[in-house]
Amino acid sequence: MSEYDVMSLMVERRQELVSLVQWWASISIGIIAGSQILERYLNIVLLCVLISLYLFFSIVAFNFSGAITAQLLAGFADLSNMGATSAQAQVMLEQHGNGSIGENLLYARIALGVVVLITCSYPVWVYMKSHAKST
Repeated sequence: MSEYDVMSLMVERRQELVSLVQWWASISIGIIAGSQILERYLNIVLLCVLISLYLFFSIVAFNFSGAITAQLLAGFADLSNMGATSAQAQVMLEQHGNGSIGENLLYARIALGVVVLITCSYPVWVYMKSHAKST
């Protein structure tokens, strides 16, 4: 495989990862907004189903993102093994080598975990707030 082929595949995988995270984030925002808009219709069964489906969906999305990340890391290994010559490949290898990509992945994982926690907690808070008003 040529350097061009490896870099093209890496760009495709990176775009797949970005699209997956954007899609997952839009679902998260939708659950938060939907909980606020449909506050009076929330009940314990709907709440449990909503949170369970969201957690399942999040686990699947995170597993896919882990697979895509592994493919990207393999692409970095391929680039370094072929002694990449283009300036862009050298920059990518430097970023990978100095740990900035791994550091950003750590921050992204923390942010995604916080979003999951907030997305699961907010509907519960809305339900408890509206339930407290009615009693």
